[in-house]
Amino acid sequence: MISKTVHSVVMWSATFSLFLSGCQPHAEGVRETSVIRHFFLEMSPHDQAREFTAYSLDEQYNLYIWGNQVVYPPAVFLARPFARQGPKIVPFLAKKLESAKEEVTVRDITAVFRELADLKLYDFSSNPELMDLLDRTANAMEGQWKDATLRDIREIRRGRKGEITHLWFIRLERARKCTSGSETALPRTRSILPLLCSSP
Repeated sequence: MISKTVHSVVMWSATFSLFLSGCQPHAEGVRETSVIRHFFLEMSPHDQAREFTAYSLDEQYNLYIWGNQVVYPPAVFLARPFARQGPKIVPFLAKKLESAKEEVTVRDITAVFRELADLKLYDFSSNPELMDLLDRTANAMEGQWKDATLRDIREIRRGRKGEITHLWFIRLERARKCTSGSETALPRTRSILPLLCSSP
């Protein structure tokens, strides 16, 4: 297990390497706070997944978006504890999706809905307005995540468990390339993989 000191150095080094590679840290609608710094610099990925739901819904969203749009490798595993809270998160995330201005935010919110469907904690067929919103926002995308996001929506509509980790591994691989030339992100990547592969 990585000590807190080493873990902090790893996270700061991985973030610094973004600037060197031209990948600028940015999370839509989220500013870095003491909560975010503590969560990602002082806690291991295992502890992050375990303690995630102890935060308020707003804080969970901020942590999730920051973890997926700033932290490298991305904290994609946080979609699972987010989704495990069931139907109560649906109206909250629907509002966030409706106001999303960046395609990565559409991608990240859709990933939580995909988890929710895979865990069979919400009947999306009973909410045609949400499905229409998902379709509209995803079809309006023009960047690299459009196809993967549309694939997630198809799986949501089918209401069956699919290859949920396929997009996650693609993102981890792209994160690795983004921080190429540095081994600082490797320990975090190794600690994330078991969280992605574990059963719901």
